[in-house]
Amino acid sequence: MSRRCLALLTALIVLTGQDKAGAAEAMTVLDELLERRWPLAGVSSVTRQGLEDLARRTFEDFGLIRVYTKQPGQPRADGAPFTLPRGATVRDLAVRIHKDLVELMKFARVWGPSAFDGQAVHKDHRLAEGDIVEIHV
Repeated sequence: MSRRCLALLTALIVLTGQDKAGAAEAMTVLDELLERRWPLAGVSSVTRQGLEDLARRTFEDFGLIRVYTKQPGQPRADGAPFTLPRGATVRDLAVRIHKDLVELMKFARVWGPSAFDGQAVHKDHRLAEGDIVEIHV
């Protein structure tokens, strides 16, 4: 694999067993041995330590956001969010839902960090982590 391809790879090293004695020190030593080249995340499946942080860091370190959708006039569905790259737009979300939806779409309403609650936005509106989007056709 070329050096250029390696530069494009992203990694997050997950170290389990953080409930064991000496785990924190071992993680520090590994971080030094790897010359802090990759981010480390320590977790324990026994105590659940670090699992919430792992979920958050996975999305941050890989440049992903989670966006939720809802039907017009309905509450947000409890389904799984759409996962999009950071910087994605409403257009990108519409294409992910269905390739023809972007052509039918007139506007969208967004609730969340990227807009005022219920704000009408255009296809080029950039979405943020946790936004709720309602697409109008």
